[in-house]
Order: sequence, then structure tokens, then C-alpha cells
Amino acid sequence: MTDESLRPLQDRITKIDEDEKRLNRDRLAGLKTMTDRRAVEKRKEATALATVVKEEERQEGVNAGKERAFQADLKREGEVTNVTEALKRNYIVELRRREEADRALLKQINDLETQLQHIRGTRP
Repeated sequence: MTDESLRPLQDRITKIDEDEKRLNRDRLAGLKTMTDRRAVEKRKEATALATVVKEEERQEGVNAGKERAFQADLKREGEVTNVTEALKRNYIVELRRREEADRALLKQINDLETQLQHIRGTRP
């Protein structure tokens, strides 16, 4: 084969070699683009996850505050109930004491009236 018969083959080989290099560059550029996109997606996901975690923590704090307020309200209502029950018990005790005092007073009145009747009956 002569140099002139190799020339068209050489051109074809050079063209194939250049096409292969171009395809490899394009493939590497595509891989780099895909890697970059995936890295961006991972950063977005990490940011979104961090945001979700922060929001959950904030919500837990809010819920804990609401729960503390609710428990305080329940405690306050319980204290009011206990105070109300104590007042009722004290009222009942006071009513019974007064009833007993009324009975004792009526007994004394009856005794005094009896004595008065006895004294009137003994006088001429």
C-alpha cells in the first residue's frame, strides 16, 4: 500500500479518533453535570430535612407549652374544686354547729321556762 492509498484511511482514522475523543468529552461532561445535579439535590434534601427537623422541634416546643398551660389550667380548676369542696364541708359543719347551738339554746329556754313555771307555782 502506498502512501496515497493510506491517506484516505489516515483521514478516516483521525476523524474516528476525534469523534471518540469528542464523545468521551461529552460523556465526561454529562457525568459531571449529573454529579453536580445530584450534589445539588442532596444539598436541597439535606436543607429540607434540616428545615423539617427544626419545624418539628419548634412544634414540639409549642405543643409542650400548650400542654404545660393545659396542665396548669387543670390544676387551677382542681384547686378551685378542692376549695369549693372545702367550703361546702365547712358550710355543712357550720350548719350542724348552729343547729346544735339552736337545740342547746332551746333546751336552756325550756329549762328556764320550766323553772319559771315552778317558781310561779310556788308563790302564794
